[in-house]
Amino acid sequence: MLPLELCPFCNSDLFVLHQYRSRPGGETDFHLPEPYYRELRQCYTCGHILNVHQYDLSELYEGGYGKATYRDINKVKNEFNRIRQLPSYRSDNAGRVRFLEETWLKDKVCSETLIVPRGSLLDIGSGLGVFPYAMAIRGWGVACIESDPLLVDNLNDLDLIAFEDTWPSDGPTSTFDLITFNKVLEHVDNPLSFLSYTRHYSHKNSTVYIEVPSISAARVSFGREEFFIEHHHVFSAVSVALLASKAGFQLKELYDIVEPSGKYTIRAVMGV
Repeated sequence: MLPLELCPFCNSDLFVLHQYRSRPGGETDFHLPEPYYRELRQCYTCGHILNVHQYDLSELYEGGYGKATYRDINKVKNEFNRIRQLPSYRSDNAGRVRFLEETWLKDKVCSETLIVPRGSLLDIGSGLGVFPYAMAIRGWGVACIESDPLLVDNLNDLDLIAFEDTWPSDGPTSTFDLITFNKVLEHVDNPLSFLSYTRHYSHKNSTVYIEVPSISAARVSFGREEFFIEHHHVFSAVSVALLASKAGFQLKELYDIVEPSGKYTIRAVMGV
């Protein structure tokens, strides 16, 4: 039997929304024991969705994920370059960078030349490095935390400061103006404790930004990437608001969007 669970954000009952009896097309083959089975369970109250199964994915981000997804450093670099070369109207990352800098400007005083006053950025779960690299070349002081050694190698090759560690981390020792989690919190069992640890790296004026998959994707198909097995959580607007509050942050902005890639995503901006 699969474990019975309550919603981690509002403690309400869950119901079985969908069952998978085989790996959906496009999902990375992590060579899990057969027969393949998992369930999506949804909260009756806040709408949050949980991936429920018996597989141990605890070591996935200590080297297994990068190799299973990209195989080697050359494939990592090829994918990085492919994404970087996308025209801005097709790039999720271009939209993310534009949104964050526009958000950053709202409370800042600009010079007559309209140069964005950059700050310090800590990016957690940096992956291929497309986002932190884009921010670094725009003048941000960037530090990265990434647990997968294959991906850390690529971050180092991009001349980014990268700490090979899981989170919580004893890597950086300073605080940061902007702390970002781009498609990260859905990959961890307990996103609340993960996000709460951010307070160690924030000051009173820090901004915390998260992107997570949205339950809106269920309107299209359960075979979508948003519901792949490596995503423990798929968020609703309500569960994101609860996450922010329970982690001790003030939710300032929330958007449920469809990105250029077609991904259903919730963006949230939080203050300390």
